[in-house]
Amino acid sequence: ERPYFLSLGPHAFFWFSIEAPSVPIAAVTEPPLLRAGATWTTLLEGDARPGLARAILEHAVGRRWFRGKARTIEGGTLSDVMLVTSGEATYAALTVTIEYTEGAPETYFVPLGFASGAQRDDLARRAPEAVIARVVLTDDATTEPGGILYDALADSGFPALLLQKISGRKSIGGERGQLVGSPLKALRALPADADLTPRPMGADQTNTAIVFGAELMLKVVRLLEEGPSCEHESGRFFSAQQPPPAGVPRLV
Repeated sequence: ERPYFLSLGPHAFFWFSIEAPSVPIAAVTEPPLLRAGATWTTLLEGDARPGLARAILEHAVGRRWFRGKARTIEGGTLSDVMLVTSGEATYAALTVTIEYTEGAPETYFVPLGFASGAQRDDLARRAPEAVIARVVLTDDATTEPGGILYDALADSGFPALLLQKISGRKSIGGERGQLVGSPLKALRALPADADLTPRPMGADQTNTAIVFGAELMLKVVRLLEEGPSCEHESGRFFSAQQPPPAGVPRLV
């Protein structure tokens, strides 16, 4: 092929930038394999973070709550990590900032859980779309993955923990920020014996919904934006009206 010629005017010039080509992020059929230390939480430390961020990006592009499908991803970082323990389970509530070749970055809320043994098999069968990565621990006797990292909203443990934090006005601290529980009167007025067993509400939409028995629904906003939520503010306003407006769900 012939060279591509450029014609410049008498006072014109061009700036050229030589850059390494970015690797496109595409949906994958099999979750990537990550190697951790003695526990899966070592993936949240130091040099292991970029590999985990990459796995989360590969997972995100296939989810309906991811808004950047029409944009070219340049990379992503774990912008905040909030570790919380419930019984024997440890969860990581992450915010993941995604950079694009053009336009402003976006930050998403992605909570992680780790499952092995029977729980791993159950999650992989029941919610394969929630599996983010396969994990090999240094304590594993073989090189085969002994567990999986999954979206913690797909199981009951993390949603139940969130409800406890909200109803108890407690917080989950992170490296840069925190999640703070702030209940209203309607939540505190629920009977102590109310069935609040959590379960995901069907397929993901632009956000993730969790149903607690027949009493509550938790809407988890995935794309985080600065400033107060208009939906939350309007919900607080209508919940304070007496009598409550007909057909408007109460914010609790």
